[in-house]
Amino acid sequence: MTLTSNPSGRRIYDEVWTFASKLIKSNSKLHRPIQRWWERKDWARSIEKGAICKPFVIKTVTLNGFNCSRCHWTLRCSGCIIEPTDPPVFVDYLFETLALAIDWHFITLTENYNPQISEVIEHVSVSQEQEDSLAALNYTNLDDCLTKFHKSELLENEMRCKKCAELTPHLKKLEIFMPPPVMIIQLKRFRQIGVNWRKIQTRVDFPLQNLDVSAFLTDVKLMKDMGIESKYNLHGIINHYGSISAGHYTCCVKNPFDKKWYLYDDNECHEVANQNIEKESAYILFYIRNDLPTKKLEDLFPNIETAMFPGRPIENKDGRKGFIV
Repeated sequence: MTLTSNPSGRRIYDEVWTFASKLIKSNSKLHRPIQRWWERKDWARSIEKGAICKPFVIKTVTLNGFNCSRCHWTLRCSGCIIEPTDPPVFVDYLFETLALAIDWHFITLTENYNPQISEVIEHVSVSQEQEDSLAALNYTNLDDCLTKFHKSELLENEMRCKKCAELTPHLKKLEIFMPPPVMIIQLKRFRQIGVNWRKIQTRVDFPLQNLDVSAFLTDVKLMKDMGIESKYNLHGIINHYGSISAGHYTCCVKNPFDKKWYLYDDNECHEVANQNIEKESAYILFYIRNDLPTKKLEDLFPNIETAMFPGRPIENKDGRKGFIV
């Protein structure tokens, strides 16, 4: 509901009734102007005598809605009634210092309430969307997760353009400039709902070999020219069981010598077949780039002060800063 900049008491009642009338049955007498107390000429006499003011009165209350915003709290006033002849009030001041409360007369809602207003008509697409959402919550794969993580995101606040100096919408997108030797992926297993945190129990399917991240690289050709691989093999998994307040961790690690997987659970350790590796509770994944054994240490971790590698921050003679590409 939108009020004018300086609504009078009468204008406030009319605007509120425009929306509140939807709660009243269509055949109710209250839809006749004469049945609404503020429409009558003798409305002041009705208030003075304590007559029934149908369908409601509007009161001024504090922002928490418990007390009158005009009277001292010791008077125990639940809110002073706005009268139709009240002078205009500035809207910004109105809602910064007080709130408006609709005090319905109990007979109005008892005898004239429109039950259809509470009826929810659900389109067939809603149930289908719920089914799709439920299916998506129960299962996904790592490639889908990475795709959503690297998807362009519209920033909430506009930023000033460096060329035209105007405030314009901006997009944010995350990309992998150079595939790291070891890639650690932490799955989002916890989310906040209201004031509470809940664990996400979605099963995330992930490959044990040849995870390809080329689709998320800034420049695929540059990486190929530099001889940098974009595929990874999995070498470790950290699992989490339970909730955010109480849980248990285990890990599953691939032995580099016998190429077998082993599950470590406190002081216990036993071999696990590839097809039996649990994915429902996976929390953190450790991938190693496939070309790691063929690379020199200085190629994997170049010296940022001396090596001219893509991504290194530099500063030109004129003071402009940038990166090597």
